[in-house]
Amino acid sequence: MHENGLIKHIIIVGLNIRQPQIIGMGFMLDIQSKYIKRKTNMKKILFVLSQLSTGGAERVISILANNFDIRGYEVHLITYVDVPNAYTLNKEILWTKFPSISGNRIKQHLTRMRLIRKYIRDNKIDTYITFEHYYGWTCAFKNHVRYITSMRNDPLHDKLSIMERFLRKLNFVYASAVVFQTSEIMDYFSNSVQKHGYIIKNPLPNNIPEYNSHKEKRIVAVSRLEPQKNLFMLLKAFQTVSKINPDYKLEIYGEGSERKAVEQTIQRLGLSNNVVLKGFQKKVNEKIVNAYMYVCTSDYEGLSNALLESMAMGLAVVSTDSAGGGAREVIKDGVNGVLVPVGDDEFLSKKMVWLIENEEIAIRMGREALKIREELSENSVCNEWEKIMNGGKKYEKED
Repeated sequence: MHENGLIKHIIIVGLNIRQPQIIGMGFMLDIQSKYIKRKTNMKKILFVLSQLSTGGAERVISILANNFDIRGYEVHLITYVDVPNAYTLNKEILWTKFPSISGNRIKQHLTRMRLIRKYIRDNKIDTYITFEHYYGWTCAFKNHVRYITSMRNDPLHDKLSIMERFLRKLNFVYASAVVFQTSEIMDYFSNSVQKHGYIIKNPLPNNIPEYNSHKEKRIVAVSRLEPQKNLFMLLKAFQTVSKINPDYKLEIYGEGSERKAVEQTIQRLGLSNNVVLKGFQKKVNEKIVNAYMYVCTSDYEGLSNALLESMAMGLAVVSTDSAGGGAREVIKDGVNGVLVPVGDDEFLSKKMVWLIENEEIAIRMGREALKIREELSENSVCNEWEKIMNGGKKYEKED
């Protein structure tokens, strides 16, 4: 289908339109022109991502979009995969859903690229923010926008194709700014990237509940059931913990490709009565806020949102010192949490038992962890992003 023909079937969500509607291009432009007239002096930001289902990047972009809308920016969002949404957007955000595109992947990428480039021009976007490799610099080039991208995982373990690696390099070199979650991840890249690199941790939502001093005998993990998360390490460690403390339960919140393998491991280790797979849960923080501890066993991470939110609730946290360096940048071992070596389930079980047997220490660590609420508040982190959007001072790494 020709580009102009495809655009006629774009889905628009936002403003006062409660449900997605397939509408004509003329009507879409009419809606946008009326909206823009109300915000004529506001800078325009466009976010592009595949979808708004569960995920760290999706959560960060939803927070940024809502916050900048409240600050008076005209915020646009484009998604192109039709899945249920896990995050709520402010009504005034202009949300455009591209329909599915037939043909091979090359055709799909090229068509979306043309559509995004046209959208940037037609709507006179000032700042373009995307974490997508295929729709980065190729969409910003000669479009007179400030293009900002970000590295969301440990690059040593990022499973990218040759083309995706090429595009990532192109994007990072020619972007106006590249946001990294940790200094370890930024150090992986060349000086040509680091010279416009910034380190900004993930923002914490404003509505995180706080631990109310009633600890239940539950150990919790919030994680996609994927190889990166190494939940088998957690299950092996908990097998030891449950023999010493049989009244404790392990609850794992999340879904993923390894669910069947995790279920089989639970049965094999004889943990069917002590481990519960909770699946994906909305408002998960309200369900874990009174747990005894939170455990993260990832082999590698950018910076775990679930870990940050557990600390912000005041839970005692135990995490692997995963590649990417996110955990060690927020956890001071023995002060506001516990770090353990990657893959060492025996050491993990010892630390979990130690925290159970020393409740005062667990409570003290949780209180120290609470301090992260102010450092990574939504407002504080969005201030840092806003500086970058407006060409603010570059982050300088300490010696």
